Amino acid sequence: MFRFGLALGGGAAKGFAHLGVLKVLEEAGIVPDLIVGTSMGAVVGAIYAWKTNIEETEEHFRNFLSSEYYDRKTYQKFKEIDQKEPEGVWYALKHLITKGVIYGKSLTSRSVLSQEDYEEDLNILVPVTDFNELKIPFGCIATDLISGDEILITSGNLRKAVMASAAIPGIYAPVVTREMFLVDGGSTNKLPINPTFQLGADVVIGVNVSRHLEEVGDLHSAMDIILRSNSVSTHRLDEMQTLNADYLLCPDVDDLHWADFSQMELAMERGEMVTRQNLKNIKRLLLAKRVRKVLWPFGSHPVYHPAKIVKID
Repeated sequence: MFRFGLALGGGAAKGFAHLGVLKVLEEAGIVPDLIVGTSMGAVVGAIYAWKTNIEETEEHFRNFLSSEYYDRKTYQKFKEIDQKEPEGVWYALKHLITKGVIYGKSLTSRSVLSQEDYEEDLNILVPVTDFNELKIPFGCIATDLISGDEILITSGNLRKAVMASAAIPGIYAPVVTREMFLVDGGSTNKLPINPTFQLGADVVIGVNVSRHLEEVGDLHSAMDIILRSNSVSTHRLDEMQTLNADYLLCPDVDDLHWADFSQMELAMERGEMVTRQNLKNIKRLLLAKRVRKVLWPFGSHPVYHPAKIVKID
């Protein structure tokens, strides 16, 4: 049976563009047979896999952002510190540390935001407790800091799975379970094209909301150089991992701030725009139902080192 898989990438607040993509696909009668997400892509993917209705999914996020549980002050702090820096979350964290805002926490705690607050937010944001409650097969990517493995979570505790996938190192608390130390999936796979194939998709469309290498900032300190080197390595890895996509949608969200969750509507519009522009090609791709062999771009090597599929309790 032909299966269409949708891969949703990470990108913090920019990931609301995924909602716009899903909206246009749903209007066209195109529903994915499975969804795999990383970080914010995992959050959006999980809620849509549960609701299977874009209006209800959008309303769910709007209700959360307008609730008392959403911590506007913290994200506003990130935005204020990072507003003149193009590099994103890692540089915002650097500035918080170097300015002494979280220096003590960075040395004594595993995250800037407390584990209790993170768990409480995710419990509200993801009301579903188990993968079995989802109506569309779903998986999400996390990274195990112990083994270095890319982890593909497909069953068990959905809240913990999404929490692990979205746990930006240093910002959110890691999820520790079954001898694994799980953090944001973007460390190993920011846009999970290959894991979507791994779960049985015949055709995969990816949505990339953080496709560009950020502009280079100051390189005056060792920390600047380390962070920039990490950004370059991650970007090159992303480029390699997206090569196997049958189709790639890249919403124009570069001008949106990663921590500005108040721009949900604008991010959604960007997702809608790029999907409408490419809808004819997407329909043509899916109607053809051509199952192609996924090839490694550099020769007759395996597609990639497959993700480790786990159940999280």
